[in-house]
Amino acid sequence: MLKKVVQQTFAKSSQNSLFAALPQRSMLYFNERNYKVPENLSDMVSYLDKARPTFTLLYFTAAWNPVIKKIEKDYERTTGLYKQFDHIRVDCDRTPPVKFYFDARVEPQFLILLNGAELRRVVGFNFERLHSYLDETIDLHRNQLNYIGDTGNTWERFYDNYDRFAKTGDYDKDAFRVHYEGISDTWRGAGTQNP
Repeated sequence: MLKKVVQQTFAKSSQNSLFAALPQRSMLYFNERNYKVPENLSDMVSYLDKARPTFTLLYFTAAWNPVIKKIEKDYERTTGLYKQFDHIRVDCDRTPPVKFYFDARVEPQFLILLNGAELRRVVGFNFERLHSYLDETIDLHRNQLNYIGDTGNTWERFYDNYDRFAKTGDYDKDAFRVHYEGISDTWRGAGTQNP
């Protein structure tokens, strides 16, 4: 945000030459912790597109929930135990579009992704169960899935399926379809029972 303000201030005089070489930050990184925090939805999606992590654990949290403060040490222990996962902590109060995009309806909630595809959702704070699911995910990828060649390392944008409007938005925009679909089955034709 500071970069944008400075760019707007100096845009006329320097034509953005001061900031052309600065890297774009898409996630907040914490050196002492093993997780990242997205600043907004577009940064989250662009980060996943660039990083393409094999194992991802999304943790949806909210400041208003008193349970979250109690399980903070357990979550940080989990990020230390499972360093092969790309841990992303989503603050649902600060970034509600990310919450809605991934359809996280309750907090705390964990979403396990393998090459971008959702494998499992864990609602609540049972870390023993979460750890067993994380172990199952690692075993599934390394031993049980019969990948052909290097397809096990292939990344696909499966998370586009989370965006409900992108998936069905055009369908809802068709006014004729929306109007007549609800009443189209009231008459089933000659010779049939009309319930």
